[in-house]
Amino acid sequence: MLRKFMPLALIVWFVHVFSAIFTAAPISGSLSAELVIAPDCNRVVSLGPVLQAKFCNSVSKPFVKFETDLNLTILISGLEITSTSVLTFKGLELEEVQVRGTIGALASKTRLVFAPNPTEIQFIRNTASLSTRYCVDFQNSDVSTVLTSFEACPIPDASLYYIFEDLGVFHPIVQKLAMAFASDGAGAYNGPIHLVNQTVELNLNIGGLSIGARALLNDFETAQDPHFSMGVLFSVEGMIDSGIILRAETYVGAHEGLECYAECTPLERSYGGKVIPGFIVQEEKIFIRNLVIAAIINNVRAEFAFIDGNITQPDFSFLEWNQRFRLPPLNLAISNTVRFDGTLQTRFDSLITEYKTGNLIATAVFYFYMGSTKTFELQQIELIGSIEPPGVAITSDLLVCVGRLTSILCTHGVLEHDIYLSGAVGNLRFGTKLIFNGLLSSFSGAWIDITYSLVWGVDVATHYVIGSSMLEACSVEMKWQF
Repeated sequence: MLRKFMPLALIVWFVHVFSAIFTAAPISGSLSAELVIAPDCNRVVSLGPVLQAKFCNSVSKPFVKFETDLNLTILISGLEITSTSVLTFKGLELEEVQVRGTIGALASKTRLVFAPNPTEIQFIRNTASLSTRYCVDFQNSDVSTVLTSFEACPIPDASLYYIFEDLGVFHPIVQKLAMAFASDGAGAYNGPIHLVNQTVELNLNIGGLSIGARALLNDFETAQDPHFSMGVLFSVEGMIDSGIILRAETYVGAHEGLECYAECTPLERSYGGKVIPGFIVQEEKIFIRNLVIAAIINNVRAEFAFIDGNITQPDFSFLEWNQRFRLPPLNLAISNTVRFDGTLQTRFDSLITEYKTGNLIATAVFYFYMGSTKTFELQQIELIGSIEPPGVAITSDLLVCVGRLTSILCTHGVLEHDIYLSGAVGNLRFGTKLIFNGLLSSFSGAWIDITYSLVWGVDVATHYVIGSSMLEACSVEMKWQF
């Protein structure tokens, strides 16, 4: 019985605390509510139960997802206290409390997260281009099964990465639907609300040198028998006289990654490292930024792994080198990024050229991969053109296949062509994305986002995800900023 009323008790407690100090301190925040609807005759992504229907009728049963988010922030004597609550049809999914403060050169942040079950997601690199991908590393044992829709570590999962990160592959409401289906199937909501994460961050600035420590305490057991494991991220960053920025990060009992809770919506994610059992040194990352040589700006990222915590024998695993410079006569900005593996073999290269004149921006991106003949080959070219007349922005993003590895995925040499149109008329803002699998043929889908600003800081938005032959998902959202 106590477990049943625990979410309600938490909400009542936080409302009581905030109401008690409301008269003594200013309060701000936001309240949002969103209703997402998708027909059961169509699945936006291949997650959740398998459905047999191939076409939608004019009358179809819907899948409905509802979410309400409440954020409250209060300033009390230099302390910033923030409460974040996420509620769905299942009830309270997440309650997070953050306290920030500064004393002289020392800044601190403490966070407590109450949720049913945490999911540990590790950042990992794929073999083709050494790009960052995600994999599911751990789920709390209250969950009956892992998120079987995604790959478990150490297998990199591109779908999980694109669902989490807003990179234009999935619409935000599709991201939410995908994670809701996966989390429901894994029973990620079934556990009771309890303390699953504690984070304490300290940052000290002394003479231009920033020294930081982030301590993570995560519960790897059940709510009835909690057991917290600890990980710490140490960081040191500073700038020397020439403007070069140096930064080092050391992960002890932790890996680069994130922890998410319940259905892992953006508010239910915690970046900045993930805890692993065993308090030993795991990773070291070194960053060199703004190193200028012959008018070329260089940025370097190097990664090392420590096998069994042996700090005397670091295992070099990754190097990324970015160079940026400008050709003034042509008003052309050039950026080149090369990635090397642990043996310093080149695995990926991207060359970006950008030209600006007035309201016109033209960008060309050249992607080089290791080909089947073990030689470096140009595989794809991305051509981006953008023009911004007053009140309107139009962008064309064309991805062209030129190499043997990607040509089989293309239609007449084009992998994908996206056309964006956005603008504002009075209180109305709109954005549209048209997706083609050819130049202007093989229509694949469209995204339509419309937002209208009312009085008192209230916005009402509608979102539509349209497939080639049917409406795949839509949502209505209200957000109040106060």
